[in-house]
Amino acid sequence: MSIKQETYFNPLVIEAAHQLDLQLCYYTEQQLYIEADLYSHRHWYLAHAQVKQIDDIGSLCSLPCIKLGAYGDGETLREKRQLLEQRFMGQLYVTQTAHEWLEFLHPEVSKANALRTIAQLLNIPSAEIMAIGDNHNDIEMLRLAGLGVAMGNAHAEIKSVADYVTLSNDEDGAALAIEKFVLNPKD
Repeated sequence: MSIKQETYFNPLVIEAAHQLDLQLCYYTEQQLYIEADLYSHRHWYLAHAQVKQIDDIGSLCSLPCIKLGAYGDGETLREKRQLLEQRFMGQLYVTQTAHEWLEFLHPEVSKANALRTIAQLLNIPSAEIMAIGDNHNDIEMLRLAGLGVAMGNAHAEIKSVADYVTLSNDEDGAALAIEKFVLNPKD
């Protein structure tokens, strides 16, 4: 079984993100490039040992981009996401994966499409799939699964599409859902 890997990059996203005062992060296989000094957000540096700050993300267009992300004010990010979704409709998948974080991906890349592809390859019907999520990039995946489980710390919008809400990440909610629905479904 193999799944084809492609790189995808739309340089117009950089311009649009800058117009909305978003700070960009450009992921390659070996390096994470950031525009802003995100040192105040130490989790970046702890999670990504290969972080390099540069002045112009646009100068990286020749490097294969596996993901383009944007960091912004969490209070206004939803509005900015919606503006970007409208501007790049059908050309780009824009998703909010954390309170202060957007991702820009190929329009066919999503957790739901990945789950659908794997299920087809393994001949597993959607009704037999359980998916667990906590953010906007999980909504379509939760809808696709026969059982969509939202984490207790998920946004209200995510909880509203789920079939079941488990405990939070900090309370081992994913493990509890797996135990309840997969390991001991009769209990």
